[in-house]
Amino acid sequence: MWWLFSYYLSYYSSIAVFDVPLWFVLSCIFFPILSLLLVCMFVLFFKND
Repeated sequence: MWWLFSYYLSYYSSIAVFDVPLWFVLSCIFFPILSLLLVCMFVLFFKND
């Protein structure tokens, strides 16, 4: 999945150089969500341990 994601990042960054890059918007949206999910997973993991 990550290679597909990086492929789309490189693809869209080459298109939207003059405008706000789509990968920048997506990273601003998805990075907090993914990090929050990771934190929740770690909390659950250590709770069960």
